[in-house]
Amino acid sequence: MKWRNSVPAFERDETIDKEPNELTINDLFRMFKRRFPWFLLVVVITIIATLIYAFVSPRVYESSVTIKLSAASTSSISSFLQDLPFGIGGSTGGGSILTEIEMITSKGNIERVIRNIGLLDILIPTERRKPGEPEQALISRAVDSLSEQISVNPVKNTNIVKITAAFPEPELAARIANELAKVYNESLYDINKTQAKEKLRFIEAQLPISKAALDLSIQKVREYKEAKQVFLISEEAKALLEVIADFDKQLNAKKMELQTTQAGIAAIREKLSATNEKLISSETISINPLVSELRSKLTNLNIELASLEKLYPATDPRVLQKKKSIEETQKELSKQVVNIVTSQQKIDNPIYSTLMGELVTKEIDYQLYAATIEAIENGRKEYDQRMKQLPALEQELTEILREESINEQVYVALYKSYIDAQIAEAGIVDQTYIVDAAEPPLYAAKPQKKLIVAIGGVLGVFLGILFVFVLEYLEKRIMDIDELSKMTREAVPIFGFFPKTKAGLLPINPQSPDRALTEAAETAYTRVHLNEHEQVSKVIAITSPERGSGSSTLAYYLAQTIARSRERVLLIDGALRYLNLSKRLGLPHQPTGFSQAISEGFSERIPVVTLQPYLDFLPAGKHDEHPLSLFRGKRFEEWISAMANEYDRILIDTPAMSEDVDASMIIKRTEGVLLVVHLGKTEKRSFEKALRDIAYAQIPLLGLLVNKCQSDNRFFRLKNESRIAKNA
Repeated sequence: MKWRNSVPAFERDETIDKEPNELTINDLFRMFKRRFPWFLLVVVITIIATLIYAFVSPRVYESSVTIKLSAASTSSISSFLQDLPFGIGGSTGGGSILTEIEMITSKGNIERVIRNIGLLDILIPTERRKPGEPEQALISRAVDSLSEQISVNPVKNTNIVKITAAFPEPELAARIANELAKVYNESLYDINKTQAKEKLRFIEAQLPISKAALDLSIQKVREYKEAKQVFLISEEAKALLEVIADFDKQLNAKKMELQTTQAGIAAIREKLSATNEKLISSETISINPLVSELRSKLTNLNIELASLEKLYPATDPRVLQKKKSIEETQKELSKQVVNIVTSQQKIDNPIYSTLMGELVTKEIDYQLYAATIEAIENGRKEYDQRMKQLPALEQELTEILREESINEQVYVALYKSYIDAQIAEAGIVDQTYIVDAAEPPLYAAKPQKKLIVAIGGVLGVFLGILFVFVLEYLEKRIMDIDELSKMTREAVPIFGFFPKTKAGLLPINPQSPDRALTEAAETAYTRVHLNEHEQVSKVIAITSPERGSGSSTLAYYLAQTIARSRERVLLIDGALRYLNLSKRLGLPHQPTGFSQAISEGFSERIPVVTLQPYLDFLPAGKHDEHPLSLFRGKRFEEWISAMANEYDRILIDTPAMSEDVDASMIIKRTEGVLLVVHLGKTEKRSFEKALRDIAYAQIPLLGLLVNKCQSDNRFFRLKNESRIAKNA
């Protein structure tokens, strides 16, 4: 037989293997159409599961308190470092508001809330406690649990934050939010109050000492004047006294500021002593080589500036340049102090961060005050030398008067500072202002049933799609015509589409054939006939990749169709290992048949069964467990040639190709093969193996017969038939 625009079977099989198998949009639509019930089932199950979760989940109530932060409350290590010269602190990952948010939710504040309200038994009930578990461990677990239920969010472009507490009980949710705002305010108040008290305590301790020193100086001046009868000093001595007194005034003011700063540093360090962090002392900073060098440089620059200011006005370029140098040196000194203080600190606790910011500020002030004091003392030395050149009595009186002036200035400054400190302590007020207090909510914030169901629907769609792809990946069977055509790259024509009918499950009745199968067989034979050119394939094998594909039924209906065309047809049952077609036709077992006809030395004519005019049937005959020797023998080839002279067509119903090699041996004696594919049953691997075996036998694969085609849309089926048959 010759093909129109055809290729040999073995070449066609190579073409099928080499061409890429790409997934198209049509393949996706076909896939989802076939798996739509599964897709819908997954979506429905997911939505039902989310509905159950939405109604079973415990209710959670949310209550919020809105507070306004004062400017003073936003001081922290991050904001301070950002304000330093040259941006020493760099980017701290957010403004002061974000730092305050971390302070609000610090573990210390959460623990105070738990203790104040008595939440320990609620958060960690008795049944959830371990035997012998210490209280601090319970507190730690309770803090972690409550922290997850608290959120703090800033209001954009304002100093306002909203503290939200979520809890199963609405009243407790409101109490937790309000209590946390209160605890946060108290922690800020305590920090500022502690520093103010330390400053006031230091000044109170210095006032009596300064007063006693002043009284003693006044008494010494009076006694000296009376004893020496010297009551006035010269104009030169008076001028020197004024200059030195001015130096002493500046010196005492800076020393007092230095001592106040030291007291503040001590207070902050005492506050930080509860932590296990390693702190850098002021002495450690002072002996740092770079800091010492910068401080010495700053001292010299201050002395030079004082000399220039005596000779030139403040607008003189030399004075301005010197001031600029001092400012740059101060910035560099500040940078080094920050690096030293913060290099060994772990700033995880927000409150600890705030105290560290204050500590850095005071350490910088300490270094600047020390440098200024050194500059003042160096400037005063010149006038001390000039004082020594005065007459002895005048020099002694001037010295006593200077001491009296110094003590008076110190006392006045201390007293003024004492008043200022009292005012500052009394002026410390709450650092936050509650804009809206938390109220017990009327409705639960969670679960949000509508949102959960919507999410469930979207999740169900994604899971359904995933499930469809997984099913398709795991699917081993050929499920529809398009998939079959895709597997063959449309290189093999499909001659017939045999529908799924009840008759396919019943024995074949030659007297009352199924109408749908008969019509399908007529269409298939017409296409086979149209594809024949010059030479007719008289001997055709009808086989299938797997057993139970319906090849025997299709072989009978195809033979019946050919017989109605008045062509003499011989239908042979080629399954010698098991009786197949004979059972389907409901015929009694025949002791003689195909197995005897092809046996060596058997020369008698085997009687055939006439099923209808022009249609004869040759049963399998004697059952044979090992028929390969019969198929290899020369007698088989001679007998087929003899029968081909008597009949117009010979159709051999072979065993399935996956069962044994009988089908391959029979195929080699034929002129063409029709391969039956059972949709929904034939496995892809079996089908591909059958194609390879047919190609290996080098017998033309005439085409495919599709069994159990379940398309209810006749137009769709005809469209597929016309499209696929173009290759025939």
